[in-house]
Amino acid sequence: VYDTGFISAINPSQVSENLGQILETYVFLSLIRQGAQPNVDLFYYQGSQKEEVDFIWFKRGEKPILVQSCWTLVDQNTREREFFALKSAAEKFGSTELVIVSFEENKVYEEGKHRIRVVSAEEFGG
Repeated sequence: VYDTGFISAINPSQVSENLGQILETYVFLSLIRQGAQPNVDLFYYQGSQKEEVDFIWFKRGEKPILVQSCWTLVDQNTREREFFALKSAAEKFGSTELVIVSFEENKVYEEGKHRIRVVSAEEFGG
């Protein structure tokens, strides 16, 4: 579903259950608006340890940009899972721009040699 409004129109009671999927769709559409082309230069990645990165954007002439969508990073296990996936993919692809789009957090985390920028959905899509 590209239009997240359909979810609430079809089944309003499931909106809160699908917040993560709605955010991921929002990030996907924001990347397309910024010029990414699905299956041309924008891909999903799963590593050898089953870690997943929602979006890898191979922008022409630049190092790949890694983008995760995660409603909140309050839970330590969630934060570790998301960071591990980004750091693993950064090693594989030589990426230096690691981004997590969350509902409302804006913060920068230094993780060893990696810098992970957490941005709110509003800032990312704005």
